[in-house]
Amino acid sequence: MDHLADFKPADEKMPVIAVDFDQVISDDHEGWLKVMLTLEKIGFQVIVVTFRGPNDWPEDLDFLREKGYKVYTTHQMAKRQYCARKGIYPKIWIDDSPESILFDYDNMRGFYTDRYSGTDFCLKVEENALPESKSSID
Repeated sequence: MDHLADFKPADEKMPVIAVDFDQVISDDHEGWLKVMLTLEKIGFQVIVVTFRGPNDWPEDLDFLREKGYKVYTTHQMAKRQYCARKGIYPKIWIDDSPESILFDYDNMRGFYTDRYSGTDFCLKVEENALPESKSSID
């Protein structure tokens, strides 16, 4: 790790990496803390952005705040939109549910299995929820 100590990004403003909590950090607290520290050492600002609301088991996130990480609870708002409203523009997202970056809970597309109960449920599919692609595959 010594080779990372002197590395500085070319841009003076530190690029932001947003890391999800549930099913990412929650799966291996110590491992992800090491990854996040390494990312900081190479010049990134690491934040935690979760789909949770501010009152949804906040004690789960206390250890991250105690380590000095900023934790943002979007209350099921699209994470990118939530962060933009706060003036935060992550360059990289680490998330087990990438659709939560772009869509509010009520507008997510697709079919999911509830990871906790094993029951299936459908989320509302919004027409034209995704912008049309500007490129095509032949």
